[in-house]
Amino acid sequence: ATHTSLIKKEMAQIDFTKPADEVHNLIRGMHPWPVAFTFLNGELLKIHKAAIADGSGNPGDVVDTRRFVVACGPGTVEILQVQAQGGRRLPAADYLRGHPIKAGTILG
Repeated sequence: ATHTSLIKKEMAQIDFTKPADEVHNLIRGMHPWPVAFTFLNGELLKIHKAAIADGSGNPGDVVDTRRFVVACGPGTVEILQVQAQGGRRLPAADYLRGHPIKAGTILG
């Protein structure tokens, strides 16, 4: 057994300058509580599920708006399930239909 500090909500904020595998593991590790999060246009966006994807770009940039792929330090992450502030949990494709995002939008 290993002793560690308690998990706090602040620890769940996603830093897209880190490698894609670290971002993916943070999202997995912070589920079901406190749920990894970022900000989109100043509003909280919880990320429930993600997968490592192919591609590159500047950290935090949305590089593919059809699949909701976000660039990390090295690599990219595809967001699969999200929850907008005050909304319910949705597959990313459904979220993007109601909240279109332009390529190049920066998360964080």
